[in-house]
Amino acid sequence: MLRLLPDAAAARFVASRAPRVSPRRYRLRVLHAADGVVVLESTQSTVMPGRYGLLDRDGSFVQVGDVLRASPEQVVRRLHGELPPQMLTRPVSWTGRLHASPADVGRMPELIELADVQAWQFQALGGERERWAVHLGGLGADGLSALRGVTAADMAGYGSLVLNVEYGGTHTFGVDEREHLRAAIAYLRAIGATRVSIIGWSYGASAALSYIASGADDIVTSLVGVSPLVSWRDAIRAAVESAGLRPSVTDRAMRLLDEAAASGLEVSALGWPGDAPLPIPMLAIHSRGDRTLPFSSTAAFAERNPSVVLSERTPSPHTLEWNAGGNALLADVASFLRR
Repeated sequence: MLRLLPDAAAARFVASRAPRVSPRRYRLRVLHAADGVVVLESTQSTVMPGRYGLLDRDGSFVQVGDVLRASPEQVVRRLHGELPPQMLTRPVSWTGRLHASPADVGRMPELIELADVQAWQFQALGGERERWAVHLGGLGADGLSALRGVTAADMAGYGSLVLNVEYGGTHTFGVDEREHLRAAIAYLRAIGATRVSIIGWSYGASAALSYIASGADDIVTSLVGVSPLVSWRDAIRAAVESAGLRPSVTDRAMRLLDEAAASGLEVSALGWPGDAPLPIPMLAIHSRGDRTLPFSSTAAFAERNPSVVLSERTPSPHTLEWNAGGNALLADVASFLRR
């Protein structure tokens, strides 16, 4: 077992795993589906209020809605759409994603080719051309997951540019995504944007903070972080604690990551520097139910930065605060963007 390794060996293992993108897990069983309802195994996630998605290994997707009945063994929820037959015969993944395609937002976006990434551009419903939201999803999640934020941007009168980042087996601790954001903001400025908010999910929020720290365009006026990764050290520490390892493994692993970083870039310095105030308003949406990134890290970040508003939500698994929050959360985000 990992916890039996000496600290030095455990730190090498943690450091080697940190740049990897964990594959999506397909473990949930669909027990039955008929007449607009679906019966699922009861888990911490499947009994949460709100709308979610079921995703199959082949990419098939269907949205599920309100809980109708629940017991310790199973939960009955509304089904929005037709359940693909294969979902009854093999495990699926529970996801916060709500859309099968960008068109499901309610209107067709324009496909934009930026430097190294594609994006979906949704014009503001009222024809506004100056206010925009840039949406960046979490690690391993493509743009379809980040589409959740478009509704809140619509409510605030913003247009939306959703970055569709596709991940391979590894990541760059947000450095590549920082440059994607830089290209997206430059594009929006070129088409007339004067006010831009970034909506970053988890790892996407870390990339946004890194972008701001490295010199953001002055038209970036606010940030929304959902289950935000505000400190790589805290994220590594949470993984170390979850594995039952000694606290000293965190420091050893961080030193190894800093030594291995390309061009002298320190992983521990990414995100936002702890001794500098965040210069723009940020709405940090998080809950104590997150077992992936610690709520305490976000709370401490908000305590250090007067410009950060911490919105603690109903305890939910990682990034599912958004789904569980329903219309009330959308209204809160839209209100923040309008301010």
